[in-house]
Amino acid sequence: MLRPRFMALADLLGVVFGPRPRLPRDHITRVSRRARKAGKAHSATMQSALDGISALPGIAEVKSNKRLPRGFSAGVDEFRSAYDQYFDTVRNFLPGGKEAKRPGEPGGCGACYAAPMPVMPIEAVAIYREIRAWRDFPKLAPRLAELGEQQFKDIQALHTGKDPEKMRMSGKAVQRGRVAFAKRGEPCPFLDVGKQRCRIWEQRPICCRMHLPRVDEEQTAPAHEQWPKSVKAHNVRLPVR
Repeated sequence: MLRPRFMALADLLGVVFGPRPRLPRDHITRVSRRARKAGKAHSATMQSALDGISALPGIAEVKSNKRLPRGFSAGVDEFRSAYDQYFDTVRNFLPGGKEAKRPGEPGGCGACYAAPMPVMPIEAVAIYREIRAWRDFPKLAPRLAELGEQQFKDIQALHTGKDPEKMRMSGKAVQRGRVAFAKRGEPCPFLDVGKQRCRIWEQRPICCRMHLPRVDEEQTAPAHEQWPKSVKAHNVRLPVR
């Protein structure tokens, strides 16, 4: 009779005191001085774009009036384009960076079975603008909501605090819940599984743009028995304030 209780206690202790899993997108890549120097012009363009966005008239009232000021989208596009150029420059200095496949392109789509986090609000707006005219949007939108709700449930199920609505993003419950959700094997709704292509490639969020797995596609997929430990990856962080 004591064995089930002991096992339950062991599971609880494992959640509380056990190691916190790191997902492939959580790895931090230290960019060399040579790489930063090579991408300096692109970093400066990114910073200039951000400074321009922050200076737009009405930018401080976005939260209250729900309206983006004129020039905001253009500034975001400039920032994103500069980051892509920075990424393409820096990857040449990373071990295996030239040969590695990115999420959303053939050979790299194993990573598209683990939900990206975080996605910034302005990125969500850009994605919505892209997909709202798609013929399958009426089916796609509910699917996005379902997957988001399921991931939250997987995280809540591992939360040991008093309030399941209050959790630290860096906490063990969030990390373990993300792993549990990924193990469900649900592809990103924006992945064209047949063509092995991201359908929102130009609008994909920064957390996807910066991610560069260094192993083959099979190992990057959560279905791999050693995932996420099996994945070695670069994540080229934003070089701006």
